[in-house]
Amino acid sequence: MLFSTISIIAPLVFLGGVGYLLRLVNFISDDIMDALGTFTFRIALPCMLFRLTSTISFPSQFPFSLILAYYIPVALVYALNTIVFTKFFSRNYNTSIIASINACFGNTIALGIPIALITLGEQNVLPYLIAATLHTPLIIFPSLIFLSLHKPQQKISSLFINLFHTLSRNPNMIAIASGFLFNALPFSVPTPIDSALFFLQQAALPCALITIGGSLVRYGIRGHISQALTTSAVKVIILPLLVFLFAAFLFKLSFFEQQALIILATLPTGITPFLIAGNYNTGIRISTSTLFLTACLAAPSMTLFLYLTAYNAPSP
Repeated sequence: MLFSTISIIAPLVFLGGVGYLLRLVNFISDDIMDALGTFTFRIALPCMLFRLTSTISFPSQFPFSLILAYYIPVALVYALNTIVFTKFFSRNYNTSIIASINACFGNTIALGIPIALITLGEQNVLPYLIAATLHTPLIIFPSLIFLSLHKPQQKISSLFINLFHTLSRNPNMIAIASGFLFNALPFSVPTPIDSALFFLQQAALPCALITIGGSLVRYGIRGHISQALTTSAVKVIILPLLVFLFAAFLFKLSFFEQQALIILATLPTGITPFLIAGNYNTGIRISTSTLFLTACLAAPSMTLFLYLTAYNAPSP
């Protein structure tokens, strides 16, 4: 059981490590790495998202227990991390909020969806998609409101307008929306087009892992190590542990639902908290260091908690 879990995660770690080493020894330049990232996140990944959302079957009832099993722990972790930063580290309010976003917000699309597809299979990936779709509305939107309360010169409405404008131009968001729209139509994607999308889909995960691995050289650890370590521990240990307890014992979710939430909880921090930190000019070093540390710690965390779910709720 443990070996099968490791056999899924180990190739992902290897590809990420390859990307890191290639960039570290300057075998691949930043320009080439950026070009690979452009292909991955603007072409291959959107093709995968469109193909997935255009063919998936939706449940007849909304899975409220699935959402509660994940986002109650997220709310607890968010509050805990904010208290730790304000009381223990004596950081200001906005920095504490930025740190808490880092502790909750994972790389759900570029990294999470390909991993979920490999781990769960296309037929069982829906619970992950449902929970991940609410990631931005339930974490980023409230955080922007919290931050705006301490930046009165910036209107909340302008924040949401800017965020909506950014999301509306995001190739991944366009692919997801287009896929859901096509899903509602009474016909399917023509076979030649579907085959072409499938070929591009196959390139998404390895290219994403190599690109993310290479990007870690650019970010690295930039200071505030104790604070970044705290946030990283909350992200890859405390959050997955709470999610596991809520999903397995409180809400008694199915095996694949538990696995989906564990993948979501153990993902490394995404780039969004870093971008928000830059916008508010606070918590930037914490964000870059957390991004690097969680990328290094996510694999063992995901392996451990996937094993726990498999041990607690054997695969059907």
